[in-house]
Amino acid sequence: MRIREDTAKYLRNLDPNSAPYDGKSRTMKDNPNPHLAESDQIFKGDNFAKVSGDFFANMKTEAFMYEANRTGEAQLNNVAMPS
Repeated sequence: MRIREDTAKYLRNLDPNSAPYDGKSRTMKDNPNPHLAESDQIFKGDNFAKVSGDFFANMKTEAFMYEANRTGEAQLNNVAMPS
């Protein structure tokens, strides 16, 4: 959900050779303004979230869960994570 004051992804760069926007899924996977300085970029593309934060830690946890379930060692899931 987007706030009305926010600029839509497809309006960030109107160059026809810019990053493609998929209207069905409302995603722009590539960076629409790669020529701008890092500090000037407000939106870096939807794939940016997949290479930052806890994404790799989550993928490692899911791989461990899948392997444990496949070998029959335990019945695990990635939803119930006790703290």
